[in-house]
Amino acid sequence: MFLRSLGDDSLPTDLLCDLLAHTLEYVATEIRRGGTTDFWAAALTVMGSFINEYKTAKSDEDRTIIESKIQRLLSLEKQLSEYDDGAQLTDASGLASQLTNLINVDPSPSENLLSLAADTSTLVLVSSSSNLSQQTAIKLTHSVSSKRVCSNLAGNSAYVHT
Repeated sequence: MFLRSLGDDSLPTDLLCDLLAHTLEYVATEIRRGGTTDFWAAALTVMGSFINEYKTAKSDEDRTIIESKIQRLLSLEKQLSEYDDGAQLTDASGLASQLTNLINVDPSPSENLLSLAADTSTLVLVSSSSNLSQQTAIKLTHSVSSKRVCSNLAGNSAYVHT
């Protein structure tokens, strides 16, 4: 319910996102390793609906609004993925698939959102607790690298990280 609320612009979503970030920080430190399965199930479901909204948006303005929803939720997913080398990342495969879908969505998301997705992808790929299949890891790596190459060729260095 809280995660879906990140997409409700009638609520103070920035405050809600901050509250959830602090809650996740506490949960990550206090719950046993891998005890965030319910969070990941909910987060992946909500993110899937946000990505579908983005795909079916009728205007650039609508896509911009939906991107902010995606960015808020993805920042929470990234935060939990970072903790203790991915100790609370209980569905790395689901997150990797979601990131691949997000990076490859048409029309392409903003550079800021792609950068956040690439950073999160890196965390998933290098996490010691990640149990990604080789095929999933290759798909995610290919998605990230192809977007970086395209951005670099277009002369846009905002997305290219050194």
